[in-house]
Amino acid sequence: MAEGLNMKLKENTKYREDLRTALDAIQGLEQLYGKRIFVAGATGLIGSFLVDVLLYANEIYECEIKVVAYGRSREKLEKRFGTETDCLKYLIGDV
Repeated sequence: MAEGLNMKLKENTKYREDLRTALDAIQGLEQLYGKRIFVAGATGLIGSFLVDVLLYANEIYECEIKVVAYGRSREKLEKRFGTETDCLKYLIGDV
């Protein structure tokens, strides 16, 4: 599978600045360390940004947050984020 849109976005300097700004605004981030976070609508505008912020937190602070991205299409999830990793798992369904 292709590297996913996320990899291209995370190479963009302005987008990384936005991720950092959002990450710095989270109060009590340490309470999420080692937790599993479920994000519904992960391929939407808000959901995908939230997934990116949480994964960026892992990259910057090594906080081992596990993200479960929920969406209707595995193809869309993989296109947006790439393949699953230890920190990112996909859950497919339609509510």
